Amino acid sequence: MINVAVPETVDERAITKTKSQTAFIENLTLALNSARSIGCSIVNIGAEDLKKGTEHLVLGFLWQIIRVSS
Repeated sequence: MINVAVPETVDERAITKTKSQTAFIENLTLALNSARSIGCSIVNIGAEDLKKGTEHLVLGFLWQIIRVSS
């Protein structure tokens, strides 16, 4: 989603392809850091919040990405 908003923000080679919990958290952290780098305001949200699927935080995160792309 971040690369759709701003192409080539996340280097595909940096994404961990293994199916472990550690890799999952690393990828979510990469997404959050990449979103910050394109100007998204990410406050009080972490990889664990995204992993849990806390609805208002996930939707807020997605809205920030969409707002940057427009």
